[in-house]
Amino acid sequence: MAVTRRRPSSFRQAIFRFVVPLVLLGCFIYPWLHYPWTCPPPPSDGNTALSQVINTTSIERPAEVVGGGLTQADFLYLRYPQLKKQDDGAARLATFSKELEYSQLRSKNDFVVHMWRQKTPDLTQPKVLLASASAPTCEMLHGPVMAQQALINKLAYAELHTNVDVLYTLENPAKDAYQWNRPLLWLRLLKKWRSSYDWVFWVDADAIILDLGFTIPFASYKPYDIVMWGNTERAYSVGDFKSIALGLTMFKTSQFSISFVDAILDMRDKGRRLKAGDLYEQIQTAITEPPQFLNDQAAAAYLFRTVGAERWRERVHFETSYYLNGYWKDVGQRLDKIAFEREIRSKDPPFSCHFVGCSLCTGRAMSDYKQCVDYFEKSFQFAMNETARKEMAAAFREGGDAM
Repeated sequence: MAVTRRRPSSFRQAIFRFVVPLVLLGCFIYPWLHYPWTCPPPPSDGNTALSQVINTTSIERPAEVVGGGLTQADFLYLRYPQLKKQDDGAARLATFSKELEYSQLRSKNDFVVHMWRQKTPDLTQPKVLLASASAPTCEMLHGPVMAQQALINKLAYAELHTNVDVLYTLENPAKDAYQWNRPLLWLRLLKKWRSSYDWVFWVDADAIILDLGFTIPFASYKPYDIVMWGNTERAYSVGDFKSIALGLTMFKTSQFSISFVDAILDMRDKGRRLKAGDLYEQIQTAITEPPQFLNDQAAAAYLFRTVGAERWRERVHFETSYYLNGYWKDVGQRLDKIAFEREIRSKDPPFSCHFVGCSLCTGRAMSDYKQCVDYFEKSFQFAMNETARKEMAAAFREGGDAM
């Protein structure tokens, strides 16, 4: 008796029997073929230090850019949550300089506070605490590397200025609203170190000091308690909060500075008590185009425009005699020219290049992220490598002779 092969009873069964297995097989093979095998391997466990994965202070990026300025390495980094928490790589810089003595403290929230103090401080100059804080977690692969580079840059500045100590922490006191981290840390610093330092110089973690040899003229700030970068006319006349930059701000360790920061934080508390619409309406009467979410910069602009503004204006100085807070897009694209002018004409570069808005840890500024990383690396090398600057200037001279 002949055995007849049973045919599929329906088209649906045929699809289920042949097509579905092929699709599943493809889903398995495709990720394997596209897995970024050349990227750093993840730690073997959650306790492995990130420094074992990223053990260099130079940024090495894969050539291929996946999209939006993000590399395959960045996406690999997102797959491993244990990589996101920054290791305490600052401790690795304990012996960065023979001139600085390293120590650790604990904040009231049990965060490690790293300090580098001058071994032989210059007692003839005002004593300055250069303070900075980085995000406790980094979503992007290169975030911790750039954070460490920025810290190295600040330590290099202190090494050249014997009246400057450095404080660095990963604490995030405003867990519910990151935009209030700065004033909360300012307040703690001013209260804790008031008797130990004449000035607290706050420098955001995403700022690179370009002119490491520049001595800040604290003697000229004697009539003032707070020094910031900004446009006085626009801040006072129209309340343009974007004309104020608080990423690099100097606070005299005085009661006035404490009161000013307290007043900024009062705006945060007021925002919690009032309805969002009511607060926005009040702010809109004082400043132009207020941000959707109130922050320290907008709060400062509000204080300069409301009742009692003269009290604040009298003791706050907007520094414009040198480029205290350089915007990264403006400065980054001119670094080659700046290096040339410094070598040939002895023209000072901007004091800093501030990567505000780059979100170097989170990568939120997707469209600009690659440019941010490129300019950051270039700024770091500009500041830290004097030899490279001289070679660049020599190349410009040779090019001019050839023409």
